[in-house]
Amino acid sequence: MSGISVHGRTFAVVFGVCLLFAAQTAGAAPISLTEDFSNAGSLPGPFLEQSPGGIAAAFNGINATFPGTLAPDRSYLRTLASDYYTTSFVADITVTISGTAGGGTVFFGMGVGEPLPSFFYEPRAGQHLFVRPGPDNFLGGGINVTDQGLDHHFPGDLSGTGTHRLRMSWDALTQEMTFAIHQDYAGGPFVASSSFGPYDGSDNGFDATNSHIFFGGVAGTTFDDLTITVAEQSTIATFDVAKDFDDDNPMGVQVFISCNDGLPIQSGQIIREGNGVTFVVERFSTGELECDVFEEQPITGYKTRYTASGDAPSNSDREGCHYTTVEFGDENLCVVTNKVKPVDIDVIKEWQFQGKQLGIDDTAVIVLECLNVEGGNGEIKNSDMFWVWKTVGDEINSARVKPRWDDSTLCHVKERIVDDAVESDSSCEDWFAVGVGDVRKSCLISDTVFFEGIPMLNHYGLVMLVLLMLGIGAVGVRRL
Repeated sequence: MSGISVHGRTFAVVFGVCLLFAAQTAGAAPISLTEDFSNAGSLPGPFLEQSPGGIAAAFNGINATFPGTLAPDRSYLRTLASDYYTTSFVADITVTISGTAGGGTVFFGMGVGEPLPSFFYEPRAGQHLFVRPGPDNFLGGGINVTDQGLDHHFPGDLSGTGTHRLRMSWDALTQEMTFAIHQDYAGGPFVASSSFGPYDGSDNGFDATNSHIFFGGVAGTTFDDLTITVAEQSTIATFDVAKDFDDDNPMGVQVFISCNDGLPIQSGQIIREGNGVTFVVERFSTGELECDVFEEQPITGYKTRYTASGDAPSNSDREGCHYTTVEFGDENLCVVTNKVKPVDIDVIKEWQFQGKQLGIDDTAVIVLECLNVEGGNGEIKNSDMFWVWKTVGDEINSARVKPRWDDSTLCHVKERIVDDAVESDSSCEDWFAVGVGDVRKSCLISDTVFFEGIPMLNHYGLVMLVLLMLGIGAVGVRRL
């Protein structure tokens, strides 16, 4: 018996025929559904169909397996409903990648869902917008998004061999799709480890006949626990989140939404500079919903500021964006701004003598130079910054440096002495790195006076020298 849940109700299915209502026909309106593929030996129904081509998927009562070894063996399952583009939805599915090289890649998306023989039998026939994770030994476990023939590749260990949960979120109002992956999924709530998009689907040619939700592959790939949640626009609220690093840091940061009611369709997503995300909340009591949007934790070396706006009453503080009495259809925005915290550098000048007593000019010019800075309180030249201090005697001067996120900021200290009898020693003569989140730094410049090659000692050094000489003289007298 197959466990299919529709609109929150579970129905028994025997031999692929629903006991409570007739099978859905192609072109029927999109619906919410859940399929766990627990019906062994037959195609789950009445909501899915095998698309043409390849070797048909097998059902063992646990999951859907796509057999075969070659590209022509690729096949796809798709929803009978073919007009999902007309409504906003979130679709999740669990996939286990066990194949190797290109044959191990899997596909999950919206469109016709049929193989294109001229392109390795990928689901590029007709309209399509899909995500393609791969195994470890294919592009390093990277992910590809294909938008009507245009490929967007994201390298790195983002998927790989193993079990993951995939998500695609379609916004029917903006006609945009966002994909996400929960890498190394082991059950529980979906928390995106990476997200991709949004992608403009308004020019893909989707209509009521070609916007199925589909998935498939080859080489023993398995799929399980398909969930499609359709949200009626009149009964949802959206929360767009935008990220702004003032130094254009490309790092990904996890952002969350927490509400007192309803169903947040995405509870946690990865957000980056220029790549915002959207949270959709449904099934709540209009006018009573309260939500908070916030980052997972403070980012080391950055000061975080939240700015809330939108249809619902809102405010923001250091903890996040806060929304109250949210109503159906409200569209809200939370902008998260991260500003680099400056790093303080103290330049300490010490003389080993009292210059006026020896007739030595203890004036010096000290220059702190930093390369590749994001900002600071010095003089700017291109991407570098300088601080110049004219010192007399002992002094401490301080600078504030905003380093770059890529660890390319380097600083050093130079000194120009007025009197030739002075020798300088600096702890920061060599270049040193200044990174985001570094603690306060200090540089010590110590100056000594030389007369005819003999260094001058400070007051305490002179006392010790006199005592030492007296001690040697006493020993000589006793020997006489």
